[in-house]
Amino acid sequence: MMNYVELEKLTGFYERRQNIIEDFLENNGQNGDEKEYLLQINAKVKEPFRYEWTEGWSNLLGSIVPDMGVVMALFLAIVLSSLFAGEWYNNTSSLLLTTKNGWKKIAFAKIGVGLSFTAEFFAILTAGNLVSQIFFLGTAGWDMPIQTIKLIAIAPMNMLQAEIYEYAFVFLGVIGFAGVVMFISAKTRSNVLALLFSLAVVYGPMMIAEYLPYGVQKALDLIPLVGSGADIFRTNTFCVFGKYVWSPYLLIAVPVLVGVLCLPFAVKSWSRRLRV
Repeated sequence: MMNYVELEKLTGFYERRQNIIEDFLENNGQNGDEKEYLLQINAKVKEPFRYEWTEGWSNLLGSIVPDMGVVMALFLAIVLSSLFAGEWYNNTSSLLLTTKNGWKKIAFAKIGVGLSFTAEFFAILTAGNLVSQIFFLGTAGWDMPIQTIKLIAIAPMNMLQAEIYEYAFVFLGVIGFAGVVMFISAKTRSNVLALLFSLAVVYGPMMIAEYLPYGVQKALDLIPLVGSGADIFRTNTFCVFGKYVWSPYLLIAVPVLVGVLCLPFAVKSWSRRLRV
């Protein structure tokens, strides 16, 4: 039995990939400066590609690591939502004012505990993921480009670099989310309300995003753990002060900044409530 193919389809692979990417960007409405910016990123992708078995890496980078943050959000909301709000639930807010340490040291201790728990929780889950990965998938193919998973990806990364980025995305995201939850806890005197508001920060945007304009969806992605580390496979951008920025750059930086900025306001809000 003989199979016949067109010979031109067996040559010029990288040129045809380049044309496909350009057509994809144009069909996606990404023209002009935005298109040139993304093509400059793509130009850094090393050729020729090296191919091995990719299914394991595809599952790992496409769902396992990105979904890790969504799972952590649930447990962090449950644990951290009572960190400040619990003082009123337990009727111990007045007692704290009588301690020799003062409210400032207590507030910073609470924040330290919240961030330490978050980092420890992340480390435990990451260690389990890495052990499972090595045991079930091995390490073969770590230096393959991510283009072997998604051909039109523009990120100049191999599998290991992509995995490191996604874990960094989750870690910075959960730190940012922890800051937001502690702020909500400090503003709310009810454990239940603090928990509900904390869960709504992540799961609310996820539930309604598909019904919102595309620009609003992108803005919501900047909320801690709402976006996805898998954006390294995509060509999404943000326009900041007239300059285009590839989405993974902001998705890894903005969420943790949001959480850090929430912490001083959490301390201030909690201290005011103690003195009322």
